[in-house]
Amino acid sequence: MTKCSTEERVLEEGDAREPCEDEEEEEDHRRLEGEEEDEEEEEEEEEEEEEEDGDNKPKRRGPKKKKMTKARMQRFKMRRMKANARERNRMHGLNDALEGLRRVVPCYSKTQKLSKIETLRLAKNYIWALSEVLRSGKSPDLLTFVQALCKG
Repeated sequence: MTKCSTEERVLEEGDAREPCEDEEEEEDHRRLEGEEEDEEEEEEEEEEEEEEDGDNKPKRRGPKKKKMTKARMQRFKMRRMKANARERNRMHGLNDALEGLRRVVPCYSKTQKLSKIETLRLAKNYIWALSEVLRSGKSPDLLTFVQALCKG
């Protein structure tokens, strides 16, 4: 393939020359782009017609959604599986930590376990009650201690 020089591009009146190979390729490329644009315009027109049918769906903004090839679908599924596994491990760790907390706070019951929020509230109140015991230097009576655990 040869590049067209600027001299070849300048046309004098009456000069009938053959287009150079690069110009032919550019024209083919433009023609192909035009066909792609025509297909996109047809798809947009079909979408507009569907919207006018009364669905009243808001128009999509931003780039068009890419078509899912088998390779893209596989990558997408693999990423989703990895993310699900990470989330599962995270939740297992959190649940294990909450179970350990349930064992050390008072009111640990073998028959009915405390919910996550109940466990956290009880732990917070227990820490506060113990810090009050340390601050005051006196051991509280049982009723005061239980009331401190149950507040909030």
